[in-house]
Amino acid sequence: MKKKLVLSLLVGSLSGCAVKPTPLPQHPYSYNPEHSVALHYANALGLKNVYDLPKGEAERLLKQREEAMIEAGLNSSLTGYVVSFAFAKTLGLPTSLSHDLATDTAQDHFILGAGSTKKKTARDYDSVAFYLPYELAASPEEARKYVFNHFIYLMKDMGLELEDVDSEYEYGVGQPFSHPTCTKLDTNCRYRIRVKEPVVAYAPELLGGYKAWVWSSASTNTPSIAIYDVANFSDLATFNLNQITSNEKAIQASFNLPLNNAFPDWAVQYKTATYNRAPYVLVKGQEYKFEEPK
Repeated sequence: MKKKLVLSLLVGSLSGCAVKPTPLPQHPYSYNPEHSVALHYANALGLKNVYDLPKGEAERLLKQREEAMIEAGLNSSLTGYVVSFAFAKTLGLPTSLSHDLATDTAQDHFILGAGSTKKKTARDYDSVAFYLPYELAASPEEARKYVFNHFIYLMKDMGLELEDVDSEYEYGVGQPFSHPTCTKLDTNCRYRIRVKEPVVAYAPELLGGYKAWVWSSASTNTPSIAIYDVANFSDLATFNLNQITSNEKAIQASFNLPLNNAFPDWAVQYKTATYNRAPYVLVKGQEYKFEEPK
């Protein structure tokens, strides 16, 4: 049997040791008309150091980085990876090119990546928050089950044959599933639905401001919804980025994009910067950019 190593494509952020959720204010997070809709939601989620930029500025920065990478001869295998100042230095790129890839301004770091892993914070990873209407569950445990079952049914509707559902509810560590795409890729596929204890608070004003069972970065109980594959050890050992990237793109197209677009109306998704796309927020199927209001 081939050795395997997990490569995750997370919809929610990674979680560490279990902690008690943090109480939130008992009123909706107010909308500031001087901020974008994206910034409103990101601040409600508890994300720090996120900014609105002038219209078109994020795209300009991303284009500048792309051109700098092409000049340096970086190939398409790096597509999908955020290149920052620190990463540029590890690649041995000229100092001037490293400076072009990420400058010292906080706004540029938000768009292009914060630098080394040690400097990264919650805003540098994808995140999701749930604001389940309070009347849909009579207790915290019932609220957990409601959310868990919602995504179980959603994944089954996508054609995933899930295994060990009870164990996943209990531990949220990731379990196998079967699907023709996984067979075609010759890879083991996993799903993860990790839903911790919620807090009682309110949805952000723009989401409706209603009383809700809440999971978010602000309440330190961020949920994690993931569909990912398990790469062959041989691909990793030989640094076969083409095969790894190809599998990731197939998993993304077959599972993650449809899953993201099918999230419930009580979910707010924050998507961090990628190689060729600026951060944005996804709510009710609508994408919101971090752009200064007109």
